[in-house]
Amino acid sequence: MRILSYLITIPLAVALVLFAISNQEMVVVEMWPLPFASRPLPLYTIVLVPAAIAFFLGGLIVWMGGGHTRRLARQRKRAVANLRAELERLQASKNRVDQAMARVNEARRIEAATDGARDAARRELPSPDRAA
Repeated sequence: MRILSYLITIPLAVALVLFAISNQEMVVVEMWPLPFASRPLPLYTIVLVPAAIAFFLGGLIVWMGGGHTRRLARQRKRAVANLRAELERLQASKNRVDQAMARVNEARRIEAATDGARDAARRELPSPDRAA
């Protein structure tokens, strides 16, 4: 992209400089209803100044026309940021729930093992009813 920019900008700048050097003759510019507005100006000024003004006005018009798109992009950027924050919050919450469930499952496993050992111990010990 930078090379393309140079390929366009450098020849255009050279052409503008050559145009300004080649057209330095003074030309009288008159504004018909205003007799005091008559001034001699170099020809390149008469051509390049309106071209520069038109260029910047065109850029301003295009920039203003893209306002809706930029506003929409900002809104979507904020929405994405909010959704990412919510996703992080929900993932953290899920991790806490997963850890709690792991502790519950571990407690159940220990309880089941303890109950199994208790049942086995009861089977091995003679019951007081049988001993008598």
